[in-house]
Amino acid sequence: MGRSPTTDPVEGTSATLQTALAVYVKEHRLPGATAGVVHGGRLVWSGSAGFADVANRVVADPSMLHRVASITKKFTATAILQLRDDLMLGLDDPLVAHIPEVATAAPAAGPVEAVTLRLLLAHQSGFQSEPPGTDWSVGRYEGDVLVNLARVAEIGPRVPVATLEKYSNLGYQLLGEVVARVGGTTYSRPVRTRITEPLGMMRTMLDPLPDDLVADQATAYAARWISDDLTPISEPLAMRPSEGGLWSCVDDLARWVAFWLEDDDDGHLAVLAHASRREMGTPRDLADQRWTSAFGLGWYGVRKDDVTWVQHGGSLLGFRSMVCFDPKQRVGAVVLINGMGVPGPLVMALGSLAREAVLEAEPVIAAPGPLPPAYADLLGLYAEPQVFGELVRIEWRDGVLALVAPDGAPVVLLPTGEGDVFVVGPGARASGEPARFDRADDGRVRRFMDRRRVLPAAARDRLTRRGRPALSVMSGTVGPWWSRGRPVPTRRPRRGPARWPGRSGSTSTISRSSVGSHPTPWPPTGGTWPATCPGARLRASSSPPRCGRTTSPTSWSPCARATPTTGRWRRPRPGARWWRCGGSTGSPRARA
Repeated sequence: MGRSPTTDPVEGTSATLQTALAVYVKEHRLPGATAGVVHGGRLVWSGSAGFADVANRVVADPSMLHRVASITKKFTATAILQLRDDLMLGLDDPLVAHIPEVATAAPAAGPVEAVTLRLLLAHQSGFQSEPPGTDWSVGRYEGDVLVNLARVAEIGPRVPVATLEKYSNLGYQLLGEVVARVGGTTYSRPVRTRITEPLGMMRTMLDPLPDDLVADQATAYAARWISDDLTPISEPLAMRPSEGGLWSCVDDLARWVAFWLEDDDDGHLAVLAHASRREMGTPRDLADQRWTSAFGLGWYGVRKDDVTWVQHGGSLLGFRSMVCFDPKQRVGAVVLINGMGVPGPLVMALGSLAREAVLEAEPVIAAPGPLPPAYADLLGLYAEPQVFGELVRIEWRDGVLALVAPDGAPVVLLPTGEGDVFVVGPGARASGEPARFDRADDGRVRRFMDRRRVLPAAARDRLTRRGRPALSVMSGTVGPWWSRGRPVPTRRPRRGPARWPGRSGSTSTISRSSVGSHPTPWPPTGGTWPATCPGARLRASSSPPRCGRTTSPTSWSPCARATPTTGRWRRPRPGARWWRCGGSTGSPRARA
């Protein structure tokens, strides 16, 4: 019996996930931790281990609130992308265009005018890591951006701009100020009204927390050192909201991860378009020489076991947090720790366990969607014989119109609403460019972009011999320049000549060739090769060669045309000419 579509494969690994969480908390002597796993757009498992409050023996719970610290930066980055999509700013705008006070910053390693919003999002601005006067050892951190701007002479790039990754809390503090100034409001308002509330994250908010949620806070603890005693941290740093000020819980962060894994057309597009989400989560700049991590716009990409995980963590005195997800398998994980542990290995382990369960599960097979009538006559084979010798297919697959090349993955053709005009989707050299189908006067499709129509899908399916395709799609071999787009068989027939449709309903005969394994092209329309010759052949030599059944050199006549070699066409060596065998008649009976 097959798996029910409503049963998630990750649910069957609940015991394994809970064990992994409990073992990690015990081995690392953590006060407590909560975690969750997301698949297919929803939270499919959550669990906890240890205590949210050790002194009062309050057991950790996925609904308990934790400071998520730098995970807040993803909300700031989302707010910037929202303003970009609203055409209120550009990612390549210089920071000084929105915060003029920065123009007088100290150019220690380069001009501050070169710092753009994009570089700030990707931690490549070169700005110092922390605001002026920060001292973590005594808990001093200036979270007021206006106070820091008053000390702008102490702010500026410390390494050359756009040369390497330099994590900067100060940079995201300035981005939060850009959100406030461009939006004409406080930073917290667009984050609440345009992100958390539309996503249903009702327990995710900035300080101060409302009274009814204060009791749900997990207790923050300092790191254990030489004793089992745990010291609560009563006054954590007052981080600026935009770089690390959010509180949240596993249930809400699971909704946040699910938002980044959405692939349906109606999935919270008002929050952020799918294209903008992909733009933020795509790793772009390598962070190490082993090619195991890279930076996107706010997110990080980490490669583990040939799987790219998009992730980001948060660290503040007494709290550790991390989220990660695999966009391809739509699997993600969340870990929150109310102590000074390291959540990275745990969140990756939980995500990997869930991903393995998804890959091992029996796939759910859905009925294919119907082919739109307007696409029916677009499907088929298209060839470009002049430059690359490329043969591609236009198919209706997985509910989209796709371009399929022999050596590449399918590329989606996105409709534009203009009939036969499409836009090439991501994953191709021509991505974002128009793709047009041209029609003849009678309405039939004759070309696609720079490729000539070879066969429509219906004719291709009928054109078989002995149950095998008569035309090799994957070989990429196409007809020579004088075949005028007609197909050439890539296998020699076992008996007799192969007959193919010619022009105006006529047929052309292709004789078996003894020159290599490549077929000899048919003659121009209206001609046939002499039947007395064992094969119409082309050879290159300085003098007439001999034919297999005739000994007269006069049976060969000079020919200006090329000959097939390995799927390409070449000139003869210097001093040689092309000779065409005409059999016992002395010359071929083909006419142009």
